[in-house]
Amino acid sequence: MKIAIITEGYKPFINGVIVSIDLFAKQFRKLGHEVYIFAPSYPDYEEDEEYIFRLRSVPSIIQKSIRIPVPTYIKMDKLFSKIGFDIIHIQHPIIFGQVVKRLIKKYNIPLVFTHHSFYENYSHYIPLPQKFIKKMAIKLSVDFSNNCDLVVTPSETVKEVLRTRGVIAPIEVIPTGINFKMFNKASGDFVREKYQISKESKILLFVGRMSKEKNLDILLDSFPMVISDFPDTYLMLVGEGPERKKMEKKVKEIGINDKVLFIDSKPYNEIPNYYKESDLFLFPSKKDTQGLVVLEAMTCALPIVAVRSMCVEELNIDKRAGFLTRNSPIEFSKKIRKLLADKNIYNEFSKNSVEIAKKYSYEDSASLLIDKFKYLISQKKD
Repeated sequence: MKIAIITEGYKPFINGVIVSIDLFAKQFRKLGHEVYIFAPSYPDYEEDEEYIFRLRSVPSIIQKSIRIPVPTYIKMDKLFSKIGFDIIHIQHPIIFGQVVKRLIKKYNIPLVFTHHSFYENYSHYIPLPQKFIKKMAIKLSVDFSNNCDLVVTPSETVKEVLRTRGVIAPIEVIPTGINFKMFNKASGDFVREKYQISKESKILLFVGRMSKEKNLDILLDSFPMVISDFPDTYLMLVGEGPERKKMEKKVKEIGINDKVLFIDSKPYNEIPNYYKESDLFLFPSKKDTQGLVVLEAMTCALPIVAVRSMCVEELNIDKRAGFLTRNSPIEFSKKIRKLLADKNIYNEFSKNSVEIAKKYSYEDSASLLIDKFKYLISQKKD
């Protein structure tokens, strides 16, 4: 099977969507399929894998490290004609949408769309009336979904929301899984040494993009309450984004800069080391659709403290592998302190985290998706 994966972002940039693409593509290839990825170009990036088609791109006004692809039908059509793809798996509907619609019509091949995000959650990046932008984002994703042969969602909750919005195309829930081999090899000994944190100190970890939709203020607002009871505790924030400078300024203003570490984005294969050396994982986002980082942290036996949202509720971790809270710094800090204070609860949640995460194998998810691809291709041939 020849699979075209089309994405508006890819390496060297890292986020949950790009991790998902990389995991699925690698496993598809292990299963014997040809996988080609259409992605934006990044200046000065040296390609480290084959079968990547880089398209001309321009820098995003949000963050210079994000590139916006400029797809052209003529170039993509030539590649499709030469290779003879069996199916398209698109990751974002906005920029590539119209080009892809022309390609599937010309070559009569199935189109699968993984609905990773609710795009209206990013409306604040567009300086236009927000009500209008949110409405258009929802309409665009629904209209595009209904032009697909299959829509894949990372959670049952996302599927339910799409149905209420008017998506009538077939929908399958296939979460992005975990690369257990990579996480099991992780060793974070160097982390504490590098940042001069003793073995006795506690590390509260956040991994992700530092952007408005991640609801990061609650981390900084709750942390002073934590260190008032547990002074030998550090907050480690791994990632970059448009909110980082604002957060660094706030940390200095409230006088906790000696306890908060801002770590630049790391290659994905280094991230497990940071989980391994941490004690708790904090997840403040209310708008993620899966929260892959939560599963990654649980794979490394970390209890979770998260703001209650649809994606973490579906994992069924509250009072089993962590605590879900209201969007309240007081409540958030209270649950962090409870886990730091009670070793029995901490150990129980740590054990349960690993057991829950075991259900999410990326190999199983990839095999399920391949089965769906084969079925769709057979339907087109019939």
